[in-house]
Amino acid sequence: MEWSIANPRSMPWSGENDPYKIWLSEIILQQTRVEQAAPYYYRLINEFPDLTSLAKTPLENLLKIWEGLGYYSRARNLHKSAEFLYLEKNGNFPTSYEEIRALKGVGDYTAAAISSFAFGIPKAVLDGNVIRILARVFGIEINPYEPIGKKYFQNLADKLLDVNQPGVYNQAVMNFGALVCTPQKPLCINCPLNNSCRALNENNVSELPLKKVVRPLKIRYFHYLVFSDKCGHTIIRQRKSKDIWHSLYEFPLFEFIKAKNLKKSDISNFLKESLQFTSQDFECSQPISLEHRLTHQQLHISFHVIQLSIKLDQKNIKDFKLVDHKKLKNFAVPKIIRLFLDQNIKSVKHAQ
Repeated sequence: MEWSIANPRSMPWSGENDPYKIWLSEIILQQTRVEQAAPYYYRLINEFPDLTSLAKTPLENLLKIWEGLGYYSRARNLHKSAEFLYLEKNGNFPTSYEEIRALKGVGDYTAAAISSFAFGIPKAVLDGNVIRILARVFGIEINPYEPIGKKYFQNLADKLLDVNQPGVYNQAVMNFGALVCTPQKPLCINCPLNNSCRALNENNVSELPLKKVVRPLKIRYFHYLVFSDKCGHTIIRQRKSKDIWHSLYEFPLFEFIKAKNLKKSDISNFLKESLQFTSQDFECSQPISLEHRLTHQQLHISFHVIQLSIKLDQKNIKDFKLVDHKKLKNFAVPKIIRLFLDQNIKSVKHAQ
């Protein structure tokens, strides 16, 4: 805590005591670095300055602002919780750890952070920064990512917590892990804990904490059909399955479990079955291929720009939305589709 006072870390939410804003920042920071989170925090606070405004906005508005941040389930959970608090709790944010923990998308760490920062509730946070400090200082060779290990680390974090200033202590220890006891190249020489750090004294700083078991990557092959009719329209649909990018918009998709080329007959069958288009009068450009890595998935994505000689009609399109190419920017889409559009929208429009 003395180190923290002498080395303040400037962040948009530093010193904030509004539970709504703390909640928003902590949800954004899940799986996201501070540098990437900051501009999104400003955007969201500007658009939704309070819980009521967030609860009343359509989910699609939130997803559009969230676009590019990833892990979209965070945004969906945030919106559901805001609606619940607005409708069931008169728009009041909960004041107890248990009630905060019960919110959708809030785990032990996030609940401890919010409750200690906003209400001074003595709950110790346990994130990757805290785990790293504890593992190294105390020389703990127990895997923190297994149930027994997590419980062990949480108990130790609870014992060390300054119960009179839990928010100050929690922020200090997290900042210390982010700035001094870093995953790579920690600042051990200037560390105020170096004399008592077992990992440093035993020369195994790089080995601690024990690593999480890495899940094998799931490989997926996506082929997107980017139609362009003679009026500059295309079709998109919203992903509904409990999969990646739920609630975001995308182009018609073919997915294969192995690498393979999309055939012209595949496109013809789609046009006939989904768009009531039986003519073979269309042109397909050379596919544009992009790679996209998610946490546990590797996506090989091909975009096929298809020129149609007719005007698409919404009446013949049951499961898709007919939109002007110029208005695609108004829809929340996965980051990789936004990248494709930013790089190729001129060529797509030129295909009309």
